[in-house]
Amino acid sequence: MSSTSSATADSSSSEEERISIGYLFASILEIWLANDYPVDSAKAFVRRYFFQAVAGTLIGLSYLILLYGLYVPDWFFEISSLNMESPVSGYELSTQTVNCGVRGSLDPPCNVVGLIDRLLLGEKHLYQRPVYRRTKECSVNSPDYGPLPSNAPGWCLAPFDPEGMLSSLMAAITCLVGLHFGHILVHVKGHMQRVIFWSVFSVFLTIVGYVLELAGVPLSKPLYTLSYMFITAGVSGLLLVVLYYLVSLTRFSGYLLYL
Repeated sequence: MSSTSSATADSSSSEEERISIGYLFASILEIWLANDYPVDSAKAFVRRYFFQAVAGTLIGLSYLILLYGLYVPDWFFEISSLNMESPVSGYELSTQTVNCGVRGSLDPPCNVVGLIDRLLLGEKHLYQRPVYRRTKECSVNSPDYGPLPSNAPGWCLAPFDPEGMLSSLMAAITCLVGLHFGHILVHVKGHMQRVIFWSVFSVFLTIVGYVLELAGVPLSKPLYTLSYMFITAGVSGLLLVVLYYLVSLTRFSGYLLYL
């Protein structure tokens, strides 16, 4: 129980750090890259926030270039005592070698997200109970943190930060999407118009996400892939539409005031 509680606490702390990075990113874009054009038309809206959209697009492209373009060499790690709760055959040595030598891999041991964290942060500063332990290769009770199978690969005990630097930068784009929803709230005065704009934008994001998944870009929160970003942003937008409609355009709002 103590190890599970510790893992949950560490994960929550990392999630808070990722959120703070996203808020900082969105704040900088709003302060520095929003033009002063008065918004009196759709064209003026685009002109006002054009450079924000360009910045978000460039960050997304940079993520893709790094994720699929960087070469991931073979690497090794020291097994942490936190992960050796019970002796497992094949893990007697203090170090393990992970064979990669690939480019563009999204698999747990050989992705660029982990490579960048190891290079910039160092192995000792990474999350020592990685999400690898939830995979079918690394857990008898998958997708839970179960004991290691007897034939588990060496990378199951490798440190990996589920809220890493590259994935956190990608996650910050979702804050930019949320900022765009706020722009619509500010500049569009009609309740139904807001609902329509939000709905179109949210459906577009969700469809793009599913198309990317079908095209081979898997849904992955640890890597914060494009498909995951688009789908989570789109579904969150649709949820906002439903709640806004209930509160602002139906009798449900009167019921809430009565409560």
